Amino acid sequence: MRIQSRLDEAHARKLDEIRRMTGASISRVIEQALDLYHDRLVTGQPSTYQALLDSGFIGCGPQGQTELSTEYKKAFAAIVEDGHDHR
Repeated sequence: MRIQSRLDEAHARKLDEIRRMTGASISRVIEQALDLYHDRLVTGQPSTYQALLDSGFIGCGPQGQTELSTEYKKAFAAIVEDGHDHR
C-alpha cells in the first residue's frame, strides 16, 4: 500500500531523528510505529521491545561498540589480555 502524508515540523523532526539514529528508511520507521501502536491498542500493553526501551535496558551498554554482537570474542580477548601481566 502506498501512503502519502503531511507532517508538521515537530513530527518531521522526530521522523528525521529516528531515521538518523536507526538508519531505517521512512517506510521501516512507519512500519515499526504501526506495529507498536497496534500492539498497544490490541493488548493494552506495550510490546516487549517498547517495554525494554522504556525501562532503559536498550542502549544501556557501552557507547561506541556497535559491532559487539559480531566482534564479542575479540573484545573479550582484549579485556583478558589487558588484565594479565605478561612479564
